[in-house]
Amino acid sequence: MNSTINNYEIRTSTTVAGNTGAASQIKITLHRKDVGGGGGQTTSPAPSFRVKVADLDGFGDADNATIAAALGTVTVQTVTSNKELIIAPVLPAAATGTLTYTGVVKHGETVTIGSRVYEYVAGAAAQTGRVAVNVAASMTAAQGTLTMDTQPTAGDTVTVGTRTYVWVASGTADNAGEISRGADLAAAKLAFVAAINGTDSVNTANTLVSAAAFTSNTCVLTARIEGTVGNAYVTTETFAAGTNVFDAGTLGTTTAGTDCTAANAITALVTAIGADTSAVVTAVDGAGDTLVATSKVTGTAGNSYASTETLANASWGSATLTGGVAAASGTCYVNVTNATAESIHLLVAPGPFGYPAKPIRKTITHAAP
Repeated sequence: MNSTINNYEIRTSTTVAGNTGAASQIKITLHRKDVGGGGGQTTSPAPSFRVKVADLDGFGDADNATIAAALGTVTVQTVTSNKELIIAPVLPAAATGTLTYTGVVKHGETVTIGSRVYEYVAGAAAQTGRVAVNVAASMTAAQGTLTMDTQPTAGDTVTVGTRTYVWVASGTADNAGEISRGADLAAAKLAFVAAINGTDSVNTANTLVSAAAFTSNTCVLTARIEGTVGNAYVTTETFAAGTNVFDAGTLGTTTAGTDCTAANAITALVTAIGADTSAVVTAVDGAGDTLVATSKVTGTAGNSYASTETLANASWGSATLTGGVAAASGTCYVNVTNATAESIHLLVAPGPFGYPAKPIRKTITHAAP
C-alpha cells in the first residue's frame, strides 16, 4: 500500500531484517507522481512525513518497539517519545567550508583548498605551483625619501633594503655595489637612481626597492612589494655631507605601507578561485568577513578536501571541508527495534495518523534470535 504527500508517493522496503534486540532497517523513498508517467525518485527537496510504530491490529503505540531515524534522514520532530517521529529525507549535498577573516592579509600568505594553493601576492609573482591572488591594488607600498643636495664623496655609503652601495670616483664604478659620484651633483643623482633600478650597466635592480627620478634634491624610494613589510626596509647612509640624509632609517615615513583589508582579500580570492580551471570548489563572499567554499562534486568526496591557511588573521572552521552527503535523492531510513518476538506495523503517512491520512503499513516481524 502506498501513501501520498503533495505530489510525492511514499514507498517502503526492508533493507535489514532484525530480531529481538536488533534493529530492522526500513528504507523509505519519495517518488514524484508527476515524473515520467509512472513516477520517478525525486531529486529535489522533499517534504517531511510521519513515521510511527503501532500494534499489529491498530494505530496505538507498540508496547515493546521503538524507532529512530537512521542514516539519510533528518529528524524534524519527536512527537510521542520515540514511537512517533516526523522525519525528512537527506538529499545529496556537497561539502563546504568557511574561512573567517579577522584582519588584514599580507603578501605571501596562502590558502589551501584541496590540492590547490592560493597565494596572496603584491608586487611579486606567486611561487611555482601556486595560484596567484593579486591584492597589490588593495595595498599601499611603503616609501621613503633621500635628500641629496651635495655631491657625495668617494667612500660614502648608502644602504637600501639589504644592499649597501659605496660611492666611487667618477668613471671607476665597475663592480656591483659601486655608484659613480659623477662630475657633479646632477650626475651623482642620475647614477644613484640608475644603480637602484639596475640600469647603470653595473648593478642589478635592487630586489626590494625602486627609485624615482630626483625632483630637485629629493628622490622617493618605493618598496617593490606592497604592504607593511616595506616599512621595515632599511634606508641608512654615511654621507660626509650632513645634509645628504634619508627621512628615516626605514621606508614608511614618506608613505606608510598598508596591507590588504579582509573584505578586499575575500573578493580577490573568490575571483582567483573562479578563474582557476583546476579549482575543486566554487567560492562566494559569505556573511560578514567570510568566504564560503563548496565542493564542485556532490557527496562525501569533498569531505577529504584540505582547508588550511598560513594567514595571521584568518582561519577555517575545520581542517577539511565538511557536510558532504552521498545519500540517494529522496531516501531516508528508519531503524525499528523490538524487545520481544512479535509482529508490528511501521506506519508512514503525510500527516497525523487517522482520517483523512492513508498511511502505509509495513509489517515487521521480530523473531527470537
